[in-house]
Amino acid sequence: MQLKFFYDVEDRYSGKTEGTFPKVERNLLEAAQNYLGGGALAMFEGCISRKDRLLAEVDSLGIWFAKEQCFLGDDWSGRLSAVSSGAEHEVFFDPASQLAIKVTRPGAFGHSVVGPGLSAFPSEYLSRWTLHNQIFGESVRFLGALKNESGFQLVISQVWIASRLDCPTASEQEIESYFEYLGFQKMPHLEVPVFFNPELDLVILDAQPHNVLKDDAGNLVPIDVVIGQPSAWTRDWLGIIPKTAR
Repeated sequence: MQLKFFYDVEDRYSGKTEGTFPKVERNLLEAAQNYLGGGALAMFEGCISRKDRLLAEVDSLGIWFAKEQCFLGDDWSGRLSAVSSGAEHEVFFDPASQLAIKVTRPGAFGHSVVGPGLSAFPSEYLSRWTLHNQIFGESVRFLGALKNESGFQLVISQVWIASRLDCPTASEQEIESYFEYLGFQKMPHLEVPVFFNPELDLVILDAQPHNVLKDDAGNLVPIDVVIGQPSAWTRDWLGIIPKTAR
């Protein structure tokens, strides 16, 4: 699937360093995603349960992380300050780089767009942030992984948004207008905000005001929306027709 920027976006990483973390010399986010997407796991698509697929991805990606030296040391947190704890991530602030550092919950990799209440595969999580960068501009980097009893947790950095004190989050109408400008249509008759782009065949979930901030210049900045290609269940839920069937 070919994606391009919808509009010119200044690289929000311009002039920043990795601070507490070692300098990332290459795009680990896309490298890890390409490893899973183009590797042996591709043959498992649709052939095994989600539980078995998750275990297979964790095992395969763990081997790749070790080979590529992606596991972070015990002192990974350095001078980070804890900020918040959400359903998907533990969030920290790195004062050295002025970046937000997000760590996935143990044994989980964020939300999935393919079914109600499902946790994402590592491949879905990596794809989500790759798409995020391609649609909204380069604001997320993959820094590495932390070993734990269930396998590992993924660590990403995201540009820290200095939001407006008088109006730190976007309104529902502003969010709707913003995504419509990018080609995403708001799906009607749903209790939660869901957007779909028929040209790209991508769905965006969890576009709540607390996940779309306003920077100090008044620009809208999505920080935690969930992006991916809809599954058969998602298409039925949203009432959308597969692109190939149109």
